Amino acid sequence: MNHLGNSIKNAGFNMHAVRHALAQERYAELIAEGKSDREARQVVSNELGHGRIYVTKVYLGK
Repeated sequence: MNHLGNSIKNAGFNMHAVRHALAQERYAELIAEGKSDREARQVVSNELGHGRIYVTKVYLGK
């Protein structure tokens, strides 16, 4: 994991920026699949390792 983190950092990316982008993409996929906002946020939160919907406000806004 450290190697991956260093590779991303050396490429000029910030790990949190990548995490935000992935969360936003995953949310959009779930909405496109027909999940409700709440369902999609719960899935994203779980996948990020948080398990709390309110944390998705940091990643997804709203």
